Amino acid sequence: MEMQVVQLTIEIADEVAAKLRADAAAGGVDASTLIETALLLYGDQASAFEAFVAEGVADANAGRVVPLEEAFAQARDIIEQARRRAG
Repeated sequence: MEMQVVQLTIEIADEVAAKLRADAAAGGVDASTLIETALLLYGDQASAFEAFVAEGVADANAGRVVPLEEAFAQARDIIEQARRRAG
């Protein structure tokens, strides 16, 4: 089955277009391919983020929460452990 293609026209700043062209050339693709890939990745990330938020809301609604002080204490412990590992 042949893929159908739709042409879209967008307006972007000259600097953005120059960076897009440079990034595409560095990646060995054309600008259209780079934009298509970026849009697909954005959609995937947006969907994953929405699912993550929905899960958090469901947890909060079900009472699966941690008091703020405890959450900050856990975060400080994680940061301290990372600093020790980094040496």
